[in-house]
Amino acid sequence: MSPDDLSAVRKALGLTQREMAAKIGLSLRACQLLENGRSGIRLLHINATNALEQRR
Repeated sequence: MSPDDLSAVRKALGLTQREMAAKIGLSLRACQLLENGRSGIRLLHINATNALEQRR
């Protein structure tokens, strides 16, 4: 999953960065860093994002 993929999933779910961060247990800043590519996306983030998609 790339930063652009993460952002696209968040937007498809209709969530702000703050809402997405809260739902997957991150700070807003951590979510921002992931989406802009300044922090690496780990399996933990992918799994949390996939779980959100499944609940949709």
